[in-house]
Parts: sequence; structure tokens; C-alpha cells
Amino acid sequence: MVDRTDPLPQLSGRVFLTDAGLETDLIFHHGVEIREFAAHTLLPIPADREKMAEYFRGYLRLAQNLGTGYILDAPTWKIHPHWATALGEDEAAQRRANHEAIAFIAGLRDEFPDAEGPVLLNAVIGPRDDAFAAFQRLAQGIEHLWRKFREFIEEKHAVFARKYVERASLSDANCAIARSLLQQSAR
Repeated sequence: MVDRTDPLPQLSGRVFLTDAGLETDLIFHHGVEIREFAAHTLLPIPADREKMAEYFRGYLRLAQNLGTGYILDAPTWKIHPHWATALGEDEAAQRRANHEAIAFIAGLRDEFPDAEGPVLLNAVIGPRDDAFAAFQRLAQGIEHLWRKFREFIEEKHAVFARKYVERASLSDANCAIARSLLQQSAR
């Protein structure tokens, strides 16, 4: 059983690695076509799933060789009602995709039982709109974030993080809080 009173390992001051752009690597280095830039759509395709797995294994091996921790992001950031129509997905399909993505990264973590540092599973909650466009209204996505957060709570092996890709969309107070948390985690 997980002790939920322990502090998050990534806040311990230990070094953690993470990846550097799954979709970009697959598209430009491996010629993989990704519908709507939604990596979770590759999970059911064995050859593409294996390319994703190899991508992450490279980073996991690097973390293992360096003795660092690793934050393993699930390919979940585009699993959102806003993208459902373009992806041909309904709510049930998106829920299955969330579960499959978490199982996928949990399986990768299990391939590295001797890792010196912890391998944290990160269920990424992405933007409603394009990740490179500022949000017009942050409040529009709150209901989705909470629904997805509740889904991930059911996945007891996931570490949760909300990622705001455009700092400009955050209020000054939120930016100050984010800076403070980053400074604390750097200590």
C-alpha cells in the first residue's frame, strides 16, 4: 500500500530527468504520422507503440545510468473532449485511452526494476486548445481538468500534474505561486 503522507519524491531536491518531445521525435526522426498530434492514438498500433516504448526506454536507461529519478509522462495530454470529434472518440473511448496510456507507462517502469532513482508516473493533463496558443479563458477547461483528475485518482499508481503551457494565461498570483514552488523544488 502506498503511504500517501510521504512527500513527493520530485520535491526532495534529487535530480529527475524527463523526456524531450515524444511527438516531435516520432514525427521527425521516425516518420510516424500522429493524428491531431495526439500520441495516445498510437497505442493500439503495435509498431508505433513499440517506437514510443523505445523512445521512453532511451530516457529510462539514461536515468538509470546517471542514477537519477525519472518522470515518465503518459501520452495523455490530447485526451480531451475538445479534441474528441477530430479524433473520432467519445467519452468512453477517451476514458479507455487514459487507462491504456497509464498501463503503458506502468509497464515501461516495470522494465526497470533495478533503477537507482524512482520512476514516477505522470498523468499529463493537457490544454483545451493548441498547446502553443495562449488560453482565452482558463476557466473553460476547469471542469475537464477535474473530471480527468478524478479518473487518474482511480489509477492508484499515477503521479498527477497539471501543466499550463502558456504562463501568460495564468494570473500574476498563480505565476508567483508557480515560481515559488519551482524555487522550493530546486533547493
